[in-house]
Amino acid sequence: MSIDEYTLEIEKLGLTIGLVTSVDSPIEPEKRVLAVSPEPGSELSSGSAVDVQVSNGSVQVPDVLNQPLELAQNMVDSLGLEMILTPVKDCPSVGGYPIFEQSVVGQQPQGSRLELKYCTG
Repeated sequence: MSIDEYTLEIEKLGLTIGLVTSVDSPIEPEKRVLAVSPEPGSELSSGSAVDVQVSNGSVQVPDVLNQPLELAQNMVDSLGLEMILTPVKDCPSVGGYPIFEQSVVGQQPQGSRLELKYCTG
């Protein structure tokens, strides 16, 4: 449920929204409620606040430069990115087919395109 829908439901119960925390999620759409505290089913008095974690529609892409290809793929596989692997023959190899170029790093929108260029020899 979205934060707007959740807020309406909470207010119907005589409760309020407390702290809203933005959280990265590779699959849940922006503004989707991911978690609440206290947990559903907890007994609360009228006017109590419920803290909410909400998807910000982003993911944190790690820096995988100089990593072996397999390790780099494992580090980003669960992020839901459009990953493009580009093999390059003549490149600055350090051994183990390292990643030597990465198109994006850090906070990125869900489903962003990530190109990893790796050395093949």
